[in-house]
Amino acid sequence: AMIFEKYAESFKNEMKKFQKNQTGSLHKAFRLVSTPVEGERVVKEEDFFELIRALNMSASMQTLDEGHMKYVFRALDDDEGGSLEKEEFECVIDAIQFTFWITPKYSSLESKLPGVYKSPTMKVLKEWVWDKDPYDENASSKLDIIMNVILLLNTVVVVAESYYDMQHISTYTSMFTLVETIFGLLYVVEFVILMMCMSWAEYTSSTSRIFDCFTTWLLFCVSMLYYV
Repeated sequence: AMIFEKYAESFKNEMKKFQKNQTGSLHKAFRLVSTPVEGERVVKEEDFFELIRALNMSASMQTLDEGHMKYVFRALDDDEGGSLEKEEFECVIDAIQFTFWITPKYSSLESKLPGVYKSPTMKVLKEWVWDKDPYDENASSKLDIIMNVILLLNTVVVVAESYYDMQHISTYTSMFTLVETIFGLLYVVEFVILMMCMSWAEYTSSTSRIFDCFTTWLLFCVSMLYYV
C-alpha cells in the first residue's frame, strides 16, 4: 500500500509538472505566432498553418495533413471569428493528436438532383435526420425516436408471436407474417430516407448503422421468402 501511494503521488506530481510545462509552452507559442487585432492578440489562419507545418517537422508530434489543417482550425475557432483567441489556441495540442477521417456528409442528391434535394419533402426528411445536437453522442433525431417506437412495437409483436408458437396456436400465423413484413418494409424505408439525406461514407462511419443495414436487409429478405 505504501509503495502504491508513493507511486501515485509521484505520478500525480509528474502530471502536474507536465501540464505546467505544456501550458507554459503554449503561452510562449501563442505570443510568437499571434498578432494584435483591435487591442487583442489572436492567431490568424495563415499563421496557424505555418505553426502546424513547423510542428510536422518534429518526430515526436503526429503529422497533420495539409488538407486537414483548415478543419482543425475551424474546430478550434469556437466563435467562428476567423482567428484563434488565447483560450481557443490552448486546445491546439489536443486537437492535432486526433486522426481525422473526412467524408462527404450529405447525399449525392445534393449535387446530382439539387431540385429534389431542396424540395419541401426533402426539407422535412433532412430535419428528421439531422435535427439533433451534433456534440451530444446520446442525442436522438426525430427519425431515431420514430424508429425506436417502431422497434418497441416490433418487439411486442415478436413476444406475442413467440407466445402463440409455444402454445401451438396457429390461428394468427398469417397475420403475424403480414405484420413482420410491414415492419421489414418500415426498416427499409428508414434506410432509404437516410440514403436520401446522407452520403454512404457518412452512413458507414457508424458501426451501429452498418449493423442496422445488415439486419434490415436480412429481415426484409427473410420476410419476402414467405411470398416466394
